[in-house]
Amino acid sequence: GYSSKDVAIEALRAQADDYIEKPLDIKATTQLIERLLGRKRGELGLDAIDADGKIKRVKEFLSRNVLKKVTLKDAGVAVSLSPKYLSRIFKEQTGAGFSAYRLQEKMEQAKTFLGKTTYNIDQISDKLGYQNCESFIRQFKKLTGLTPTEYRRKIRKKSERKKR
Repeated sequence: GYSSKDVAIEALRAQADDYIEKPLDIKATTQLIERLLGRKRGELGLDAIDADGKIKRVKEFLSRNVLKKVTLKDAGVAVSLSPKYLSRIFKEQTGAGFSAYRLQEKMEQAKTFLGKTTYNIDQISDKLGYQNCESFIRQFKKLTGLTPTEYRRKIRKKSERKKR
């Protein structure tokens, strides 16, 4: 609650884990908390993690934030890499570009919604961050070969057969 940098420096010398400056930046604060909790669990700091580990963290970050609009820059901040470098090593490590991977994650979440909820297509589209339902349907069909409605019917038929 103090506004002096001297207080923050003194606290760090007294073994404080870190400090947060005012005005509060939610994104920076969240990252700080995640880093501190990771340290408490014995995880290595980002600077000690190799490229494979950072790509794994980006994948986890995308999975946790599948319903949010996440950019390459956001993912880069999460693992302390420039967007350009992250893009290059992400493609090398996964064989897919960042955007393609993020889209695949969204479509997997869409499949979960279609199979396990009663949300209509418009609601699913909205939850996944699409501006309009038609874009979602087009992307879903492009990646799965089925419209969301066709996919839902197929899943339900499989489920009914298993019950018999």
